[in-house]
Amino acid sequence: MTKRELIDEITHLNPSAPPAFLAEFEPEDLAEYLRRLRDVQIPPAQRPAPAPPDQAHAPAPSADSEKKPEPALF
Repeated sequence: MTKRELIDEITHLNPSAPPAFLAEFEPEDLAEYLRRLRDVQIPPAQRPAPAPPDQAHAPAPSADSEKKPEPALF
């Protein structure tokens, strides 16, 4: 696709994307963005399942999140 065709297709799928702003990007970057826009157009039931999160990088629960709130004294 030409750069103009990429921009036209992107603005069709994402009308909030200004063509002048998109024109600042390289065609390869526009093509990647268009691919991502098309991916989100697929109904969730037809999307591939996401990869499971890497447990090694999961944040540890904070000590504050395990505390129970104290009753209010009125």
